[in-house]
Amino acid sequence: MTEKKTEHADQAQKTLVLETPNPLDLSLDELRILAAEIQGTLTEHGVTGVEVSVAGDEPLGAGNDWIDILTVVLPSIDFIKETAYTAVIASTIVTMKSRFQRKHEARRPRVIKIYDPEGNLRGTIELDSDEAEPRFIEPGDESQE
Repeated sequence: MTEKKTEHADQAQKTLVLETPNPLDLSLDELRILAAEIQGTLTEHGVTGVEVSVAGDEPLGAGNDWIDILTVVLPSIDFIKETAYTAVIASTIVTMKSRFQRKHEARRPRVIKIYDPEGNLRGTIELDSDEAEPRFIEPGDESQE
């Protein structure tokens, strides 16, 4: 096997998960569209063996929280080192920023929470508007508490 072929061998059968705490806030259909975009991004960057899946809890009413939340669970801790990681995160930011254009949702903040496969928070991205720069918050930063 060549070195190029073994580069992503450890990712075989791994999954990147996009999850919404309430499908009435961020729908599963919206997540499926984002998942398809991310799957294409992974392919463009030569990342194989990583499936992008969608998950969501049962709807609990009009919404869980004032904040619109998207959870991303990485396929492996080493995925952060991949060039595709930046493109994947950029896709999630674009999707969440586009939600500010919806009627009655322009003031609702957006949050993207990034976890490793073991459930450890790796970082948070906060978005206050479609024009504002995203704020990247490292784990342990007191503003995440």
